[in-house]
Amino acid sequence: MKTMKICVSTLVILMSFSSFAFCQKQDRAEKQLEELKSALQLSDDQIEQITPILAAQVEQEEKDRELYKNDREKQEETRRALHKKTDEQIIALLTEEQIEQFKKFKEEHRKNRKKRGQKRQRREDKK
Repeated sequence: MKTMKICVSTLVILMSFSSFAFCQKQDRAEKQLEELKSALQLSDDQIEQITPILAAQVEQEEKDRELYKNDREKQEETRRALHKKTDEQIIALLTEEQIEQFKKFKEEHRKNRKKRGQKRQRREDKK
């Protein structure tokens, strides 16, 4: 009986962790979608088509991160290729005006990433 309780407790804990990880992935995809909706004024039809694209991207990023956990360079290479593929899929669903807005949106995100990277580097230099 005691063994059964331990097994059930362990199972509940493991399910909680996997549920938490799933929610994090879903949150990332939803956050990306919200940003795109706001920046591009997406139609309901576009939202419906883009949602599974972003979900698949997040899922593949997780798989690649685990697969190449000891090879940072390979992680970066696969991440870039995945983002390029995702961007191409999204662009195929956009109007000409939205494509221009999307390119500006992506450029702004690149600039923000660089700024965050520079701040992180300064903090590491201070240590």
